[in-house]
Amino acid sequence: MRKILILSIVCFFMIGSICNGQQANNENLANVHKEDIKNLANEACKLYEEEQYDEALEKIDKIEKYKKDEHEEVRMYALEMAYKLDYYRAMIFAQKKEYEKAIYYLKINGMLEDKNLYEIAKIYKITGQMDEYIYYLKKMLEKEEKIASCAKEEIQELPYAIREKYGLLGKEFEMEDKSRLNKFSYKSFAFMHIGVVILIGVLFYNIKKR
Repeated sequence: MRKILILSIVCFFMIGSICNGQQANNENLANVHKEDIKNLANEACKLYEEEQYDEALEKIDKIEKYKKDEHEEVRMYALEMAYKLDYYRAMIFAQKKEYEKAIYYLKINGMLEDKNLYEIAKIYKITGQMDEYIYYLKKMLEKEEKIASCAKEEIQELPYAIREKYGLLGKEFEMEDKSRLNKFSYKSFAFMHIGVVILIGVLFYNIKKR
């Protein structure tokens, strides 16, 4: 009975040690995979900047495979990095004139923050999809001034007939002509200066006459 008890205790500790060792191995493997994902993402960005688009896509595709990893933390990290790289993926497809894929990844990348509106609008303009192009310009008008200004510039370049068709003729769709407001008028300054001189002359003459 005593021997059985001792064996049970020994087995318990052995099993615990094996489990702890397995857990440590799993954590180490997960960290290795996460580091690999990080390196692949950095390489993809660098290749994109060097305009090596096919090679950049290959790196991103390798990250995609980690979405099926056995470790949840690795799957979540791969998902996060792939989401961030969707913008680069979209720009690559735009360069390759695969516009449907470009729009798809721009929409995914901007889904949480409603961004990439200008890039999407430009692609719709290039492909001649006017309804979608105008739709995204109007969405841009609802955003901060910098984005809204880009939309207004695009709208001002549209033919009058198209602006009329889509209801884009109001002043709210026009850019403020800051150059005109800030422009110094030498002609106005000269007239004002002459007027002041005449006024002083008249006052001086009346004073002297009195």
